[in-house]
Amino acid sequence: MQKKIIIITSIVVLIALVIFSFYFIYPGSSTTKPLQVGETVDTNIQSPHPYPNSGSGKILVWSETLEHQDATALRLHFNKFEIKGMINTPTIFEEVNYGECDLNAPEGYKRELINPNTIRETQIVEQQPGEVSAGSSRSIKCGISQEKKQFTPQEIFDNYNKYIEGDFVAIKNKDGKILDILLRESLPNFEGSSTDFLRQDVWGQTYDGVDSISIEFYADESDNGFGLYIDKYARGFTEEEINEANKLKITS
Repeated sequence: MQKKIIIITSIVVLIALVIFSFYFIYPGSSTTKPLQVGETVDTNIQSPHPYPNSGSGKILVWSETLEHQDATALRLHFNKFEIKGMINTPTIFEEVNYGECDLNAPEGYKRELINPNTIRETQIVEQQPGEVSAGSSRSIKCGISQEKKQFTPQEIFDNYNKYIEGDFVAIKNKDGKILDILLRESLPNFEGSSTDFLRQDVWGQTYDGVDSISIEFYADESDNGFGLYIDKYARGFTEEEINEANKLKITS
């Protein structure tokens, strides 16, 4: 036990020295200056207000391309997003093979099968010699299971006349691959809105590995709304830009 206490004390002292050395070498750094990995850029991308209806069926009625050379990721901010549409995909179950239900736990853990497709792995914590207790635990999928299918944006787009009710926006990369389908379910709810398809002052998801995206608006003959207004976007820095940006923050 005494040996264990000495080892733990040494580790704590080592961590403290590392932290102290960091602040000594980089006196300008602090928790108020987080790692900078990108920047926000103002823009003005707006569909017509209200957006146009289709004359027949659900068709492309408006599009715009956003490009930022050398960006490693793009993320859109919507000042306002009002589009009347929703996704209704069918319920389909698929067979998924998670592999063997292996109950051989790593050292310091134990495993038990709690149902035919789930293992609970629990950490064993030694409080003092001869006394142990359960620590953190996690669930591990295993065996062959029937899981509800999660449709990809591409699959939804390829069947949008069947899977999407009303209007929607498709986000594509420069190769034409569908990255996202945007409608009321895609963005956080705007509190206090009397219309459940209205979203305002919200960020969408991050599209990694792209420096260009196409924003395509598809509408049918039904009543429409405001459309969309993108007032800014975030773009990811390259590794060289990250190093340079944080070097400047340290010296400032």
